[in-house]
Amino acid sequence: MFPDMRGRIEAPIYSGRITPAKWFIRGWQHHLEPLLCLNDVSIRRVDDAWESMLCQFLENPGSRTIRWDLKSSSTLDADDRQEITRYLRRRGLLNQFFAEQRECAQDNEDGSDEADDLNQSTFHNSLPDPKNYEETYEHAEELIEDSSLGVIRGTLRLPRSYETKSTVIMIANNLGNEGWERIYSRLRVFIWDPLVDEQIEDLRAWQPQPRGGILAVIEACHKRGEVLNLDYRAVLDADEALGLGMPWEDELRASFAGPLEERIQEDANSILDWLGEKHANPGTTFTDRDMYQEVGSLRGDKNKARRSAALDYLAEQGWIERFRPPAVLRPGRRGRRPGMTFRVLRTPAE
Repeated sequence: MFPDMRGRIEAPIYSGRITPAKWFIRGWQHHLEPLLCLNDVSIRRVDDAWESMLCQFLENPGSRTIRWDLKSSSTLDADDRQEITRYLRRRGLLNQFFAEQRECAQDNEDGSDEADDLNQSTFHNSLPDPKNYEETYEHAEELIEDSSLGVIRGTLRLPRSYETKSTVIMIANNLGNEGWERIYSRLRVFIWDPLVDEQIEDLRAWQPQPRGGILAVIEACHKRGEVLNLDYRAVLDADEALGLGMPWEDELRASFAGPLEERIQEDANSILDWLGEKHANPGTTFTDRDMYQEVGSLRGDKNKARRSAALDYLAEQGWIERFRPPAVLRPGRRGRRPGMTFRVLRTPAE
């Protein structure tokens, strides 16, 4: 997926709740890194600032200019400044950063005598509230870097834009709301949604492999149709707990299905119980109306979505199949197309 990158690579990873302003600051901090990663970030809705920022980072490969939406405020708090300064010093980039700020200030001030002063730079002018950035660090060593060219002093300024060649990837279980479609249309999106069988095979390829007892529980539950969601983190937690001699099985089993999946499975079991009470055999047919009238827990128009979800699940699991009977035309009468009907393929007794 990344032809210019081979093997393992160290990369900054950000996760959790993050704003466009914070991501702009972090991208600026790491703009020389070959790879940046947003892991399972919390973005509840897509606004103009998020759309602009994400598409600038993700839409085009290679060298590009990242610009900030000046309609929104973006700030460097004390922790940001301290972390960024330490990062630049550790990478030997602090001198280079301050020198580039001075050069940019000189270029944009047309060689005026005041251009040497960082307080007159374009970076300073672009700040939402410049007076917040007048402070220097508590300790002078945070702002000084020795080099063969001498000592450079300066204060971190948040630029209006910056150049980067970083490849940016986002990893998330879900992102935002329906507004994300317009962003997806401009990006390269990979969706990984494996079957449980594929996930179990993947577990066997882990090094080290999860303990045999854990794999045995997962496979046994999967054969009974209980594994609707195999969470790798829960498997790792169970493996660690088993190694420490702590309880692990109940928590692992609880991760196999979320509340919605559990309800769907319960409704599906109610339908199977009803078919058992009717002594249904393979080939027996029934309609949604039959189920509507006879399965008490799914009765009523308000449970229409639940009935549909349960029937979809049973069809996916191979218990039933949908079909529409042909219309029966009677002489002299108007024909009527029958509604959707379901045919039993197998029963629990099998």
